[in-house]
Amino acid sequence: MIPIANVIEQADSQVAIRSELTTGTRIENIDSERIWNAESVPREFFCPICSCLLWQPRSCGSCQNLFCEACIRKWLQANTKCPFGCIQYQDKRCSPQIRCLL
Repeated sequence: MIPIANVIEQADSQVAIRSELTTGTRIENIDSERIWNAESVPREFFCPICSCLLWQPRSCGSCQNLFCEACIRKWLQANTKCPFGCIQYQDKRCSPQIRCLL
């Protein structure tokens, strides 16, 4: 069983990383508000870390979830696990089909 203090510490770390990523000045961030008809874009094309359209997408080899390359690299500086709780994040390039759709 994981102590509650560890869970709280990890959650605080995740909030800090998300805050830093979403307030940064990365020109690549394409917020859903800037996308015409954004509700028709599948949720899988938005990064679960920064909530923006995927930019230079990477995938977790275990769960296949997608992330912006910069977001997952920043995430992994503070965490070893995938944001979706996989035992260890395994970096994988996205398929050319996904990259083409974006």
